[in-house]
Amino acid sequence: MKKILAFMLAALMIVATFSACSDGQNDEIDDADKYLDNTVVKTYETIGDDTFHFETIDSETVTITDFSSANDAPHAVTIPAYVDITTDENGEISAKRVVAISTEAFCYKSNINRVIFPSEADYKEYDADFDIDTFEFSVGNYAFRDCVVLTAITLPAYITELGTGAFYGCTGLEVVAFEEGSRLEEVKAYTFMECTSLKAIKIPGSAVIIGQAACYGCTALQSVILEEGVSLVIAQAFQDCDALASISLPSSLDSIGTYAFHGSDALYAEGLTYEGDSEEILAYIASLRLESADAN
Repeated sequence: MKKILAFMLAALMIVATFSACSDGQNDEIDDADKYLDNTVVKTYETIGDDTFHFETIDSETVTITDFSSANDAPHAVTIPAYVDITTDENGEISAKRVVAISTEAFCYKSNINRVIFPSEADYKEYDADFDIDTFEFSVGNYAFRDCVVLTAITLPAYITELGTGAFYGCTGLEVVAFEEGSRLEEVKAYTFMECTSLKAIKIPGSAVIIGQAACYGCTALQSVILEEGVSLVIAQAFQDCDALASISLPSSLDSIGTYAFHGSDALYAEGLTYEGDSEEILAYIASLRLESADAN
């Protein structure tokens, strides 16, 4: 019965995410036509072979809305800290800070193997008073979905939001690192779903919630560390992570959702450790060990 229920949940989840990035493979649209829109101020900037398209958020900031490249080979992409935008009919140019990556901006790009985010020095080059400790940067829903040759990503501490399915289906992604002092508020649903090359992940304590199916189907995932501060692991968060053999649960954890670790048989016997004393969590771990014993 559990297997049938798990299958039904997985099927519903796949249907819910199927429509995202539906136009991601239609990359042949001419840029001049695609971005000809007199009602919204948009611009672009080319850095080497890479072209970033932007949309103005306010008088000082922009978001990246799309990306294209003349280089079809896998290569590193550097996110710009600022972009020069023509602000009036007289051609006056203003430097605006890049503070976000919009929904699906890099979706389905098969020529990105690494993403480099701006450093504090990059921002201070334009603004000497820039304070990285209060800076917030967001990554939109499905922003890097199915970037299948992306192999590594380091997420700066200033990223406070990763949208739903941000790295969904990045099957080549082997390394995910959160910078020390991360202020990420939540690992949302499907964030790393089906990242089938990912072997280990350490989720910062600032991310209080691990969303539904956040790491669902990460079949190579062997080790997970949840830092102190994580309090809720939602249903199916690590379901069908077949190789998962070790996970450390912090004392701050309050609740574990249905099928959060379902299918991770190697974990059940002794790989699940917990630093707290919650009766609910202890009972959950005990039930998994009993299930493992019965199976053997």
